[in-house]
Amino acid sequence: RRILMKNPGKLTESERIKLLEILRISDDLRRAYGLRLAFRKIFKTYSIPNIERYIQLWLNTVENSHLPEFSNFKTSFTSWFPQIVNAFVLPYSNGFTEGCNNNIKVLKRISYGLRHFDRFRVRILLLSKKNSASYLDS
Repeated sequence: RRILMKNPGKLTESERIKLLEILRISDDLRRAYGLRLAFRKIFKTYSIPNIERYIQLWLNTVENSHLPEFSNFKTSFTSWFPQIVNAFVLPYSNGFTEGCNNNIKVLKRISYGLRHFDRFRVRILLLSKKNSASYLDS
């Protein structure tokens, strides 16, 4: 699995041989690996029209591959197409917000059975203050 996920340009000679053996076993796996490599090329494109064109070409390739594992891509990408294109172009991310949300959920699991909501709220605020301070310091 690690060899399939690694950047092909960074494979050693022995890993490249293993990759070729793995891809020789299954036609479906070979097609999925090709789709993965084709999708990675979109990340090296920086203009909106080119990104839209490459995504459309990739989605057509996905549809022609007839791989059931990729069937949801067509629906999702068509429904969220402008947002996905913007995610490639714009430098914005909701990673910090998702991280805070994840920390609150973990704290909620840990604090199961805490009797007073105010104490739970204070723990969340302390956790968020600690994370924002470390985020601002770096």
